Amino acid sequence: MLVKPGQLAAMLGLVDKGVISGKIAKSVFEEMLASGKDPEAIVQERGITQISDEEELAGHIEEAIRENPDSVEDFRKGKEKALGFLVGQVMRKTRGRANLRWSTKCSRAAWRGRIEARMRDETGGTS
Repeated sequence: MLVKPGQLAAMLGLVDKGVISGKIAKSVFEEMLASGKDPEAIVQERGITQISDEEELAGHIEEAIRENPDSVEDFRKGKEKALGFLVGQVMRKTRGRANLRWSTKCSRAAWRGRIEARMRDETGGTS
């Protein structure tokens, strides 16, 4: 089927607003081609919006920290690749729906803060 210019513009608008990621947009576009549906309808039907809610993401970040102590320790020692691994775990937990811009933009400070707080909690205030 043909995708109308307005449909393409609407899909790009969803990406621009952060409703869907570029990766999600690719699958939306493929379905637009196959079905002719509008991108908003596809996103709604499939429930594939990005997760940008900070509290929800924080819960997934906490799980990643708790479940990956070796990577946490590597990150504390300055190994930046460990942060990439931890962000990847959040993406896995959310099936790719975590707002990657938020997770990585805020992550260095947020991850470091959460990791340090967890270490203080586990050691009774000393880290």
